[in-house]
Formats: sequence, structure tokens, C-alpha cells
Amino acid sequence: MASAEGTALGPYPIVSPLLGSVGVKTTGNCNGARVTLSSVDGSLSASGVFTGFMRRGAARLRYTVSGADRLSVQGNLSGVTFGVTVPAGQWNVVSGAYSDTLTLTFTF
Repeated sequence: MASAEGTALGPYPIVSPLLGSVGVKTTGNCNGARVTLSSVDGSLSASGVFTGFMRRGAARLRYTVSGADRLSVQGNLSGVTFGVTVPAGQWNVVSGAYSDTLTLTFTF
């Protein structure tokens, strides 16, 4: 039904936010389906911002998705694309690759 097409975000600059995007293509008639994000430590705020954490061992790096409460599929085969921000100023992170498993649920 869907396949992810996200890309690596690249190096974290610490002094400025790191911006990226994730795209998930749908393979069927999903137009208008509501999309909900979830992850192990993730949460959706009352203002509609999803906050999650990428990990490298015990180290964590916070990321956000603004407008997560309004995500929906736009078109039958186009899927959904959303921006990801890693906020600046997370000074105690260790060097290396971080990752998280972000689950998307499509509600028809």
C-alpha cells in the first residue's frame, strides 16, 4: 500500500536547525486518508507538532514534524510528504549516525 522514500538528513550543524523531508508514496486509492505518526518515544502536542527522538546507542537527538495533526494523502498515487526539523542547540550529542523508526498509520 505504501513505501517510504525519505532521505538521510545529513550532518547536524548544532548552531542552526537541520531541515529535511520524508516522502511516503501510496500504491492504491488512498486520496484523503488521514496520516498519523508514531514512534517509541514520540508524542503529538496539542499544537499539532510531533516530537520524536533519533538514537545512537544511549544518545538521543530530538526532531519535530510541524502540522502532524493535519497530514493526509493528497491524490491516489502521490502519497504524503512532510518536513522534519532537528532543532538547533542540542549540545550533548555524540558524533555518528542516528536513527528512529517512524510508523505512519493511514486511516480511511
